Amino acid sequence: MASCGSDDPEPVIDGPTISAELTSGQTVENGIIEASSGAVLSFDVDISAPGGFNTLRVTNSTTGDVVTEINRNDLGLDAGIVVVPTITTALTLPSVNTNTFIDVEFLVVDDNNTTATENITIEILAEPNVDIYDAFLLAAPLGDGSSDTFFSTNNGVLYSDDDVINSTDNLSANIDFGYYYGETNLASIAGIEAYPTNVVNVDAWNFQNATLFRTSTMSEADFDAIGEFDSDELAAEYEVASAEAGQKNQLSAGTILAFKTDATKDGGSKFGLLKVVSVSGTDGQGDGINIEVKVAK
Repeated sequence: MASCGSDDPEPVIDGPTISAELTSGQTVENGIIEASSGAVLSFDVDISAPGGFNTLRVTNSTTGDVVTEINRNDLGLDAGIVVVPTITTALTLPSVNTNTFIDVEFLVVDDNNTTATENITIEILAEPNVDIYDAFLLAAPLGDGSSDTFFSTNNGVLYSDDDVINSTDNLSANIDFGYYYGETNLASIAGIEAYPTNVVNVDAWNFQNATLFRTSTMSEADFDAIGEFDSDELAAEYEVASAEAGQKNQLSAGTILAFKTDATKDGGSKFGLLKVVSVSGTDGQGDGINIEVKVAK
């Protein structure tokens, strides 16, 4: 006798598919995305889900952190949708001090709880966070205003009083400190707010930035070891250094000062270190102080 029932198998519904395309322009080498520390990466994600799209989840597989999770309700999509409009998602990379690899997983879940993934690898390229200025001479100020006595940590440029007074640009907004040689104070470095106006009339400038200094007990070897990725060490040394003041006097070779620039200046407050390499002469032509400077970007 013929059966009235049906033994036909249930139709098999294919699982979802997913693809993620980088759209923010970073370099891809051998399938690995190369991007700078702190960069924002954008991706267009295309999904097909015969079983009905449910959720997209983007995870940093290296740390386990979920970067993005979006479901169909977030996107205003109907239940059972198969072809999902392209989803644009962003990934902000962490700041790193050394080149670092991370893996990122793009995962789609359909209404049958079936999943598909695409995995990508990103190399985060560390970017230096310290500007290093090798030894240079801050000249003793001359009466004619021509000496390169002042320094900006923003750009590493030396300035004279003449440069500031005769420029139509607000150069003084960038200048952090200057040098002078006093009869009592001897070799001295001062922030502009604390700079003696009987030596150079910085009150005539548009800006008098208030750089603060502290005396460090750091060794020269430790100073020399600070590299272009070590900005945290600059801030840490300022915290443990002592005797904060707007100027420091009686400097000599080997003296190390920690400093903090004016929070209101162009570029804002930054931590740095200054090492005296040598003091040449007193207050005449060609005299000055040779220093090295390391400052956070």
